[in-house]
Amino acid sequence: MAAGWADVISAVLRTTILQSSIPEALWSRISSLQIAAVEGGPRLGDIESGAVAGLVSTGFSVVSGGLACVAGAILLAAALPRFRTFVRHP
Repeated sequence: MAAGWADVISAVLRTTILQSSIPEALWSRISSLQIAAVEGGPRLGDIESGAVAGLVSTGFSVVSGGLACVAGAILLAAALPRFRTFVRHP
């Protein structure tokens, strides 16, 4: 239940940021890219985690995948510092 709730909040925030940061004329194009990433990204993660679990172990796959997510979030935060303080001014 908590994961589902967090996913809904995440989707609302992504959509709000998307619609408030790009021109209305581009919403459908950018939305289609967002949908492709939201639907395709987890499937690529499934392939990666299954491959790592098959090669090493399930535990290693879970831990290394979690660490990779944390490292990716830190790298993105460092590369895009304005994203953390994004506020659209009318």
